Amino acid sequence: MSFPLRLAAALLCCLPLVAAEANDAKTQKHSLEWGTLLCPLTVKVGEVATFTLTLEKVPETAKKVHVDLHWIDAAGKSQGVLVGATGKDIVLGKPMQWDLRIGAKDGIAKVLPVVYLSTDGSWKGMVAKPPKVTAIDIKP
Repeated sequence: MSFPLRLAAALLCCLPLVAAEANDAKTQKHSLEWGTLLCPLTVKVGEVATFTLTLEKVPETAKKVHVDLHWIDAAGKSQGVLVGATGKDIVLGKPMQWDLRIGAKDGIAKVLPVVYLSTDGSWKGMVAKPPKVTAIDIKP
């Protein structure tokens, strides 16, 4: 095999590695008191965004975990819940995924993932305050 063909073959073998690094660059990792949350760096209205949470330790009374999205306007003011997801049973050490569709709101500039643990799946049953995470920009 000629040198150009060997070089091309070697480069083709590396493409999956380059693609994986590019995908990692499109997410942000948050270290939480209870585990790790992976979020996209940006989201787009109308598209589905994936949020992956791996819990390592939780309070004994916590039975459900939620990842909801709140929305923030251009002035930086929180406007409340954009997407309220169904809570999931807590599983330690295993990645849990939420695929959330980004809804349209007049003036939406960012979304904020809100992760909380609950005794019964309700906001009122929350056992620990949601950790602070970075808001995610809405891309045009």
